[in-house]
Amino acid sequence: MLVFRSFFREILINTLLIVGGLFALTALLRTVKYLFEAATGNLAAQFIVQVMFYRLPEFMQILMPIGLGVGVLIALLRMRSDNELLILITHRVRLWQLILFVVAPASVVAFVVGLCSLYLTPLGRAMTDDLLARAHAQAMYEVLLPDQFHSHNGLVVHVSELTDESPHNIFIADTRATPFPAIITAENGSMTQAENSDYYLKLQNGSMYFYNENKSAADFNIVHFKHYRQWFASPLHAVNNERKIEAIKTSALMASDDLHHRAMYQWRLISPLSAIIAPLIVLGCISPRPPQRRGGDAAFATMSLLVYFLFLVTIFNQIESTPPSEFAMWSVQWGWVLFAFVAMAQRYHLMDGWLRQVRKRISAYATS
Repeated sequence: MLVFRSFFREILINTLLIVGGLFALTALLRTVKYLFEAATGNLAAQFIVQVMFYRLPEFMQILMPIGLGVGVLIALLRMRSDNELLILITHRVRLWQLILFVVAPASVVAFVVGLCSLYLTPLGRAMTDDLLARAHAQAMYEVLLPDQFHSHNGLVVHVSELTDESPHNIFIADTRATPFPAIITAENGSMTQAENSDYYLKLQNGSMYFYNENKSAADFNIVHFKHYRQWFASPLHAVNNERKIEAIKTSALMASDDLHHRAMYQWRLISPLSAIIAPLIVLGCISPRPPQRRGGDAAFATMSLLVYFLFLVTIFNQIESTPPSEFAMWSVQWGWVLFAFVAMAQRYHLMDGWLRQVRKRISAYATS
């Protein structure tokens, strides 16, 4: 159908333009943040482009449902202003056909969002975390100065002398150790970059002071070494640093019994569904006939979309602190689906006959 192809193309074009604009704004704000870190010496500047590339799926997962909802809103308002929507209704185009008009492009967007949510976003987030760890380590190496304390990734480093970029009289406090920090001292050292681009400090002639899990004096240990590697980056070597929940693979989340992991797994399933629900909400808020109050439908649709995405943001923010139950997360989604279909029934007068019957029975009961 020509109308369907035109509507499909218009929605996708609107979505791409809106997502492009939102991504440009988001990328600008993120780039300013990373440039500030680079200016303060906490991040090597050459890693900024890579970080933005790795986080692209994460941005698309959030921005595409928003852009789709706004794109459908613009398309429906344009069709109504040109009386195309009213002509379709009067020529016996049923509501379920309009729903298909909206769901078809939404399914394409939902597929992309699902690919990002289930696979690309956790992969990109893991690569981002590893890259930032290396970038911070390199930045720390570049600004290492004698007689100053430098902190990075739970490590506090102090060197009393630096000759030919080789530190001497080194002091390191590893605050990641429990229950007390581990202390490392060494006479000499050299910063080295491994084959996987990780940085480590190769220490010579030193000692390590640390406690075991118990806090008694008998559990205090002193180990003397001739050579020792202290890694500054890479979660492969920092065993005490757990990867953030956003970077865990979906298969690992699905097999986990942890409440936080289960909540994150459900969130990744809900994300592509939001690309279907958002345009349905818009379709339910827009009447095929021009409203008596100009802009009323558009404001109602905009507010409904805003509230819906605020619900999603609230759910996501609670995952790491107090994860919501699976029932609560899905109840919110199906509640909005019910709202969309009830709004459609009211806008397209599907309940008029039923309401007349209810009024007749109420009036008959009142007069009897």
